[in-house]
Amino acid sequence: MTLERREYKYILDAPTRAALEDEVRAVLPPDIYSGGRAYTISSAYFDDPHRRLYYQTIDREQYRYKLRLRVYGEAEYDHDSFFEIKSKHMGRSEKRRLRLPLAANERLWLDGTMPDNLSPENRKLAGDIIGLIHRDDLAPSAVVSYERLAFAGSGDERLRVTFDSALRIRTDDLDLTRGSGGRRVMPDDMTVLEIKSGRNLPLMITRLIGKYGLKNVSYSKYGQTVFDERKEIPTWTISREFSQASDR
Repeated sequence: MTLERREYKYILDAPTRAALEDEVRAVLPPDIYSGGRAYTISSAYFDDPHRRLYYQTIDREQYRYKLRLRVYGEAEYDHDSFFEIKSKHMGRSEKRRLRLPLAANERLWLDGTMPDNLSPENRKLAGDIIGLIHRDDLAPSAVVSYERLAFAGSGDERLRVTFDSALRIRTDDLDLTRGSGGRRVMPDDMTVLEIKSGRNLPLMITRLIGKYGLKNVSYSKYGQTVFDERKEIPTWTISREFSQASDR
């Protein structure tokens, strides 16, 4: 499956998040996975030994991509997982995702084994994933987990509004079946609001953005991982610094 859309990100404090969440609930239904409740997302991000994809994000290169293996809730080898190539160019993002049991997706990156029953489209995507892993010498680098509350529109614009909080990251024990634990790298009162749409934002959403004075920022969850040992400051400070990068 391929999704192409624009993304907008905003940093919310606790009072703003509470008020805005009430307003979003009034105009958008919860997505089909949540039932109006938050759920856990964990992703193993892939990178090369020099963290090139990490620094693409930190340096905000015009074209950059991420490769990640994502699960929802508690991971088991027979549960669904999603191998995703997410690329970004000139502010527009494209996400291609391969849905397979976790055991099958792990075999894909470990030894290049593809399931026999893949559709032609998914077989091509699996080949592209294997190609990136071999070309760029990629392997799991960090597990990023957080809690997501999601709402989704029903129109052609593929509108999604998500509230992400309790971000935690670990750079050892990268097995997704080991749970969603990790070092907390987000203040307890902080939420990342993400708005994604295949078209221009609907008027009801732009009015909410204006009402609360929200400012679009550059923010990457994988970018909160501290691999750069020159930055001898707490991770949450890096989070705030990075989220404000678009202002500089």
